[in-house]
Amino acid sequence: FWGSLAFQGRYDGFRVIDISDPANPTVLSRVSCHGGQGDVAVWETLLFRAVDRPQTRAGCGGRDTASGVPGFEGIQIFRIGDPSEPRFIKAVPVDCGAHTMTLVPQPSRDRVLLYVSSSHPGFFGRSPFGNDCQRAHGHIPIVSVPIDRPREAHVARSFGIRGGHHCHDIAVHRGVDRAAGACWPRAIVWDISLPLHPRTLFSRTVRGVEGWHSASFTWDGRVVVVGWEPGGGSAPECQRADPAVERSVFFFGSRAGRRLGQWTLRRFQTASENCTIHDYNVVPVADRYVLVSGNYQSGTSVVDFTDPHAPREIGFSDPPPLSPTQVGGAWASYWYNGHVYESDITRGLNIFRLPDTLVAGQATLAALNPQTQERVEPVPFGMV
Repeated sequence: FWGSLAFQGRYDGFRVIDISDPANPTVLSRVSCHGGQGDVAVWETLLFRAVDRPQTRAGCGGRDTASGVPGFEGIQIFRIGDPSEPRFIKAVPVDCGAHTMTLVPQPSRDRVLLYVSSSHPGFFGRSPFGNDCQRAHGHIPIVSVPIDRPREAHVARSFGIRGGHHCHDIAVHRGVDRAAGACWPRAIVWDISLPLHPRTLFSRTVRGVEGWHSASFTWDGRVVVVGWEPGGGSAPECQRADPAVERSVFFFGSRAGRRLGQWTLRRFQTASENCTIHDYNVVPVADRYVLVSGNYQSGTSVVDFTDPHAPREIGFSDPPPLSPTQVGGAWASYWYNGHVYESDITRGLNIFRLPDTLVAGQATLAALNPQTQERVEPVPFGMV
């Protein structure tokens, strides 16, 4: 989100949507650009897009290479000063590609950094574009982008994943200089006071969790929320018979990693509904912790975890199963300035208003990349 614009990533490109009137969103442009997964981040007049499938070209005119053949993978950069006509301007090859990326702003240096997560890389070897993927990947590349000279974007360095072999997602909180990696098999927290040189603080595992998928912070920076994706997002993992660990997100203290609790989805889904707790963020309110989460075909959940030992769902939208049976539902649901924006696989963009009683005193933001938090909100009374 940037101002009154929302940017919705797709496997085949992205859309720019005017949300100045959330009850009447308007698509301003749709960019066709091949190469999954299509994760996006925005800063000022630049949009960054992740490519993790080998392509025959670095720009938008490519196609998938033949199976096992190296091709371009990495970051694509677009100029979005005119949101009705985004322009491709630069591609940065990144070893093992970019499944997701996390924007780390450095306004004093007139640049942004991108922490790049490869997720499950294919080991293709060196491509004609310079990106290389070997089995001993185990690191996070950092792309540096000068805001006024984006054509000079490049991989500045990388840092290792201690105790893990790849990360799916990284959340950063510049207000407290912490990053949380949803990695395999461990969730890892780094000190990023020197953003080009993250320092590992601790890592955690949970019995039954094979590897982590998503991470977020509370706005005071004191709690990390981490979740995973059993079944890869396409399986029905929210049935009554499924173990609680497969329907849960977990809360850890961000300073020492103490496990504080977990929230378990209890709106059971059918065997025809793909479901896990997938992508989410935290609402910036001063007196409580509120999580907004997209959970595939169980829809969107709003969870009060002010007491992480006893979290409770306080709102939800749960549509009926898709017919015919297919993979669908809420890929991601994010709070932004009083509304929940749900990116739905089959339906597009759904917008919900959160009742004022749930988010009274919420902060207003000028922009939001859900994986990036830039400031500290007050600490909830009596919290950890």
